Amino acid sequence: MLYQQMCASCHGDNLKGTDKGANLLAAQLKHGATKAMLMAVITNGVLDKGMPAWNGAISKPQIAKIADYIIAKRRVSLRN
Repeated sequence: MLYQQMCASCHGDNLKGTDKGANLLAAQLKHGATKAMLMAVITNGVLDKGMPAWNGAISKPQIAKIADYIIAKRRVSLRN
């Protein structure tokens, strides 16, 4: 799975964050939680916070799949 390969080392296997990366299940995300906003962050990174820009390293469809995965997990988490 792409999330596990590209994101889990910083954001955690369960998306709840680590000392390196933000909790992606938080009620509010600093850079937004829409698919477009998530894709922009994944694509361009947050370089001043240590998040790399994945543009060019992975394809746009792969970035979209990661964003969809985060959105799906957030929906489940925010319902509970």
